[in-house]
Amino acid sequence: KQMKKIHETLTKEDIQVMGPYIQDAVMVYIKKLCIKSQELHDKDEAKTQVKEENELLRQEILSMHAPYELSNDLANKIHTLWMDPGIRETLRLRAKYQIHDNVGYFLDKIHEICRGNYEPNFEDFIRIRTRS
Repeated sequence: KQMKKIHETLTKEDIQVMGPYIQDAVMVYIKKLCIKSQELHDKDEAKTQVKEENELLRQEILSMHAPYELSNDLANKIHTLWMDPGIRETLRLRAKYQIHDNVGYFLDKIHEICRGNYEPNFEDFIRIRTRS
């Protein structure tokens, strides 16, 4: 991806085509964090459990299935979970399981990504993991 930029062969369309992939990826990321937060808690990593007031929200996210309908309401739910110390700790402990290193970057942008007119920028394009 960086070579396309360097050699000036990267087009706006190359970047824009990644939008739906990024939108799907944020759902995969938050769902994985929700699963792993409980698994790590069950293995005596007590700091990974979500706050009691967020447990129903965690379960709601886990019950969702693709294709996801991204909205401002869903962005607010994901943001609430992302701000939960248990979810943050779960990401910090990512060496104990597999998850991409770009998760925090994209979850920090969840409101932008969930907008109907979301258009990835070059930084988003570079940070998303795709098979090459």
